[in-house]
Amino acid sequence: MDYGIKSTHSALKNKLISYISAQYLGENRMLLEASKGKIDEIGTLYQEPFIEANPAYEVKENGIENSKLIPEDIKKILNDMIESKLGVFPNPFSHQIAALEKFYENKDLLVTTGTGSGKTECFMLPVLHDLYENCNNQEGINAIFLYPLNALIASQQKRMDAWCKALGGINYALLTGSTDNSAKNAEKIKAKPQLISREQIRETPPQILFTNPTMLEYMLVRNANVPIIQKSQGKLRWILLDEAHTLTGSKAAEMALLIRRVISAFGVEIKNVRFAITSATVGNGNTDVLKKFMSNLCGISTDQIEVIQGKRVNNAIDNKDIPDFSTTL
Repeated sequence: MDYGIKSTHSALKNKLISYISAQYLGENRMLLEASKGKIDEIGTLYQEPFIEANPAYEVKENGIENSKLIPEDIKKILNDMIESKLGVFPNPFSHQIAALEKFYENKDLLVTTGTGSGKTECFMLPVLHDLYENCNNQEGINAIFLYPLNALIASQQKRMDAWCKALGGINYALLTGSTDNSAKNAEKIKAKPQLISREQIRETPPQILFTNPTMLEYMLVRNANVPIIQKSQGKLRWILLDEAHTLTGSKAAEMALLIRRVISAFGVEIKNVRFAITSATVGNGNTDVLKKFMSNLCGISTDQIEVIQGKRVNNAIDNKDIPDFSTTL
């Protein structure tokens, strides 16, 4: 039987090349240019064959339409994004629906589910909806997205660009060590709705800022960044942290202090700021322990926290249905 071995193998290889480019090279044009031809050389950055096997997660059929907690305008936005292929799947996972519902019950979220199971969509849509409704075309930081690695920050750029363009009136920026100090007018116009230089971020702070803990620390202490804080006074509404499993020991203590300094510097009360934490591996499944972890980290009550966990499903197939690749690759 012909299982399309060559085409399958080629598709897997191309997917890996795209993954390497997005996760490790990001938007660095110099690295992307230098890597051309090299990534595609067999054995240069990987060994063949490469097989990726993501686990399946529980899907809630018609979960959007049947939900009584998700607002009707959000349902419309979701359906529009599905039709426009903006990163939302036609049948969201159960944990995505649960996260949306809890957000609209004014809960703060700790989402723990596997890689590739749509953690970002669990909180990004409520954030965008809130900013579109309440902060459209305003300057000042309303949402801070914290990632431990610059590669993870860069991986969000394309999806955020598509979503902000589709909504209109929302700007964002990626603030890392490689962010340019200034940019030419033509580059600024081309990059909209993204602000691509530190100069832009200081002059007209975006509603959404993607950064890492170190750069956030610098933003609080460097004189050059005072305009960002001044123009964002009283405007911070969201703090979102990814890869929470990296926050252990002294790192967790430092992050907890950083969050409290941010709250103070931005002139807001913690009760008026919404939080979301995501991770593929945080905790041991004990929801009480997870709530306590988030409570200590963010300085909020455990009663305000909802833990959302992805549920895996076993889509097992019989061995007789699996082709023998050993002699064909």
